[in-house]
Amino acid sequence: MKRVVFLIAVCLLDGASQAGASIVVGPDSLPIGIDNLSITYSGGTALFNVRFDERPFNDVYGSGTPNLPFITEADVAAAMTALHGVLPFTTLLGSTPTYDSAPNNAVYYPLEFDDDDVSFIYLVQRAPSGWQNRGREDYALTRDGNFDFTNEVWARFTPTVPEPSSATAWLLLTALVFVLRRRASAASL
Repeated sequence: MKRVVFLIAVCLLDGASQAGASIVVGPDSLPIGIDNLSITYSGGTALFNVRFDERPFNDVYGSGTPNLPFITEADVAAAMTALHGVLPFTTLLGSTPTYDSAPNNAVYYPLEFDDDDVSFIYLVQRAPSGWQNRGREDYALTRDGNFDFTNEVWARFTPTVPEPSSATAWLLLTALVFVLRRRASAASL
């Protein structure tokens, strides 16, 4: 019975270690997002889903003060570094995406904004050698304005929710271990 518990635990741990970031592609096979992106920031390490969106700020984040998962510049830098570490580069070079939400030039995250304008953004930009963090940039863009170039996109991060099947498996494993320990304890009396 202990071998069975050990095998179940190894399988669960192996399945958890195999889960990684995956690229989400649009109709023209270009990336429109990333699922399960692991980000280590001041809040700890967590998984996020990222979607790229070139619509105006208010359409992506809403009017008023948006609920952004990363507020400090250091946290934004950590998130964007994780992002460009996974974002494919070669598939975008020389391409002309027909789907508006595929990043081709730059990926932005808002740093400072008021009711009317976005004044500072964090920028990841395409360079000859790959995606690179450009960091904090002064950027005058109205909250309802469009980008200057096509395929410049906002990165919208949302925390992932653990899959119910994984949580259920861990709960069953914990219950099984508890039952086995209880039996072993009763047998030793």
